[in-house]
Amino acid sequence: MSAIADTGTAEGFVSVPSMRKLWGRGHPKGGRRPATTEGLPSLAVLGLAGGDGTEPADPFSGLSDQVRVRHVKLDRPRAAATDPYPVGVPARTPVPHRTDDPGDPAVPPGAPPLTRLRRLSG
Repeated sequence: MSAIADTGTAEGFVSVPSMRKLWGRGHPKGGRRPATTEGLPSLAVLGLAGGDGTEPADPFSGLSDQVRVRHVKLDRPRAAATDPYPVGVPARTPVPHRTDDPGDPAVPPGAPPLTRLRRLSG
Protein backbone atom coordinates (compact mmCIF):
# COMPACT_ATOMS: atom_id res chain seq x y z
CA MET A 1 0.00 0.00 0.00
CA SER A 2 2.83 2.42 0.75
CA ALA A 3 4.31 1.93 -2.73
CA ILE A 4 1.01 3.07 -4.22
CA ALA A 5 0.89 6.10 -1.92
CA ASP A 6 4.52 6.94 -2.73
CA THR A 7 3.79 6.71 -6.44
CA GLY A 8 0.72 8.91 -6.07
CA THR A 9 2.73 11.45 -4.09
CA ALA A 10 5.50 11.48 -6.68
CA GLU A 11 2.98 11.98 -9.49
CA GLY A 12 1.23 14.79 -7.61
CA PHE A 13 -2.10 13.05 -7.02
CA VAL A 14 -1.75 12.82 -3.22
CA SER A 15 -1.25 15.96 -1.17
CA VAL A 16 1.38 15.80 1.55
CA PRO A 17 0.98 18.11 4.55
CA SER A 18 3.78 20.61 4.99
CA MET A 19 6.08 20.60 8.01
CA ARG A 20 4.47 23.85 9.14
CA LYS A 21 1.09 22.12 9.38
CA LEU A 22 2.55 19.03 11.02
CA TRP A 23 4.53 21.04 13.58
CA GLY A 24 1.53 23.19 14.44
CA ARG A 25 -0.50 20.28 15.73
CA GLY A 26 -0.25 20.00 19.50
CA HIS A 27 2.38 22.73 19.95
CA PRO A 28 1.76 26.12 21.56
CA LYS A 29 1.56 29.08 19.19
CA GLY A 30 3.73 31.44 21.24
CA GLY A 31 7.00 29.60 20.85
CA ARG A 32 9.53 28.93 23.57
CA ARG A 33 10.73 31.42 26.13
CA PRO A 34 14.49 32.08 26.20
CA ALA A 35 16.52 30.61 29.03
CA THR A 36 17.56 32.94 31.84
CA THR A 37 20.18 32.88 34.58
CA GLU A 38 17.68 33.31 37.41
CA GLY A 39 18.53 31.13 40.39
CA LEU A 40 22.07 30.35 39.19
CA PRO A 41 25.18 31.36 41.17
CA SER A 42 27.24 34.26 39.86
CA LEU A 43 30.45 33.73 37.93
CA ALA A 44 32.48 35.23 40.77
CA VAL A 45 31.11 32.64 43.22
CA LEU A 46 32.06 29.86 40.80
CA GLY A 47 35.60 31.25 40.45
CA LEU A 48 35.25 32.03 36.75
CA ALA A 49 36.28 35.18 34.93
CA GLY A 50 33.20 37.24 34.54
CA GLY A 51 31.11 40.19 35.51
CA ASP A 52 33.21 41.62 38.34
CA GLY A 53 36.38 41.84 36.19
CA THR A 54 38.51 39.47 38.24
CA GLU A 55 40.35 36.59 36.63
CA PRO A 56 40.27 33.10 38.15
CA ALA A 57 43.29 32.06 40.20
CA ASP A 58 44.19 29.28 37.76
CA PRO A 59 44.30 30.41 34.09
CA PHE A 60 44.00 26.77 32.98
CA SER A 61 40.92 26.03 35.11
CA GLY A 62 38.68 25.34 32.10
CA LEU A 63 41.16 23.05 30.33
CA SER A 64 41.55 19.29 30.54
CA ASP A 65 44.47 17.72 32.41
CA GLN A 66 46.21 16.76 29.17
CA VAL A 67 46.12 20.33 27.85
CA ARG A 68 47.29 21.69 31.22
CA VAL A 69 50.33 19.38 31.16
CA ARG A 70 51.13 20.51 27.62
CA HIS A 71 51.02 24.17 28.65
CA VAL A 72 53.27 23.53 31.66
CA LYS A 73 55.78 21.67 29.48
CA LEU A 74 55.79 24.54 26.98
CA ASP A 75 56.26 27.14 29.72
CA ARG A 76 59.49 25.50 31.00
CA PRO A 77 61.62 26.14 27.88
CA ARG A 78 60.03 29.55 27.37
CA ALA A 79 60.99 30.54 30.93
CA ALA A 80 64.59 29.58 30.08
CA ALA A 81 64.42 31.83 26.95
CA THR A 82 64.51 28.80 24.63
CA ASP A 83 62.25 28.29 21.64
CA PRO A 84 60.22 25.10 22.27
CA TYR A 85 59.88 24.48 18.52
CA PRO A 86 63.16 25.55 16.89
CA VAL A 87 62.99 25.92 13.13
CA GLY A 88 66.45 24.58 12.29
CA VAL A 89 66.06 21.20 14.00
CA PRO A 90 64.81 18.39 11.74
CA ALA A 91 61.85 16.27 12.78
CA ARG A 92 62.59 13.15 14.83
CA THR A 93 60.34 10.91 12.77
CA PRO A 94 60.67 10.90 8.99
CA VAL A 95 57.65 11.73 6.88
CA PRO A 96 56.76 8.86 4.53
CA HIS A 97 57.12 9.92 0.92
CA ARG A 98 54.78 8.87 -1.82
CA THR A 99 56.13 6.47 -4.37
CA ASP A 100 56.23 7.25 -8.06
CA ASP A 101 53.97 4.29 -8.82
CA PRO A 102 51.56 5.40 -11.54
CA GLY A 103 48.83 3.15 -10.13
CA ASP A 104 45.77 2.57 -12.26
CA PRO A 105 46.14 4.22 -15.68
CA ALA A 106 42.36 4.71 -15.82
CA VAL A 107 42.49 7.05 -12.81
CA PRO A 108 43.43 10.60 -13.81
CA PRO A 109 46.58 12.04 -12.25
CA GLY A 110 45.89 14.11 -9.16
CA ALA A 111 42.77 12.12 -8.25
CA PRO A 112 42.16 11.65 -4.52
CA PRO A 113 43.53 8.42 -3.01
CA LEU A 114 40.04 7.09 -2.34
CA THR A 115 39.34 7.16 -6.07
CA ARG A 116 42.38 5.02 -6.64
CA LEU A 117 41.02 2.39 -4.23
CA ARG A 118 37.46 2.26 -5.53
CA ARG A 119 36.38 0.69 -8.78
CA LEU A 120 32.97 2.21 -9.41
CA SER A 121 32.56 1.35 -13.08
CA GLY A 122 33.22 -2.39 -13.19
